[in-house]
Formats: sequence, structure tokens, C-alpha cells
Amino acid sequence: MDCTGSGDVDTSMAVTAVEQGYIIGASGRRLKIDPNWHNPSKEWHVGYRHAFELFPKPLQVRCRVASDFKLSWGFAAAASTAVCGKYATNIELQPCARSLCSRKEYSTKKHLCAVKVLMNQFQC
Repeated sequence: MDCTGSGDVDTSMAVTAVEQGYIIGASGRRLKIDPNWHNPSKEWHVGYRHAFELFPKPLQVRCRVASDFKLSWGFAAAASTAVCGKYATNIELQPCARSLCSRKEYSTKKHLCAVKVLMNQFQC
């Protein structure tokens, strides 16, 4: 069933049921056929199209920009998390109780640990 309204999906490929109530679609996925549908020929016309191809051009551009941003954010976040983790691990190896280290060392350790936690939360 081409639900685009303009015939954008090529449904010329015909398949028959492989198992009871299932067919193999054009993408190779197994599709369940509603038992209430009556098809006397037992032949189903299937096709597919990526939804992205059906989007208007301005929406395609916005999706590409958002995807590029997410990719660049992912690399930057991973690198930042690694750096924070390295520094936090180095500081954690050194005993740094509030009374045994300087105020600056203690605040640096707390800050790096907090940044590491935040970066891990923002990773997708």
C-alpha cells in the first residue's frame, strides 16, 4: 500500500506468503499480514523507500546539519571525557583527603570528577 499519496514507492515487486501470515518485504524484513485482510490471489505487492527521500529539501538540509552536529559533538565529547578521565584518574591515584592536600588540588579533583560525570551523562 503506497501511503505517500503520489506514487513515490515502487510496488511492482510481488511476493507470496512464506509462512502462515508472513511475507518477506522488499527490504528483506519479515512482515506480518493482518488475518482480516482478504487477498484471493495470495500475491502481495511490496516496495520501500527511505523516508529521508520523501522529505522536502529544506527538511533534508536541516536533518543533515543536525546529524553533522551530533557527529561532531560525539567526537568532541568522547575526547573531552577521555581527557577528564585521565586527569581524574591521575589525581585519584594520589591520596588527597581534604586535610592532606592543598585547596587548589582538592577543588581541581572535585571539578574534574564532576565534569567526567556530566560528560558521561551527555553521551548518547
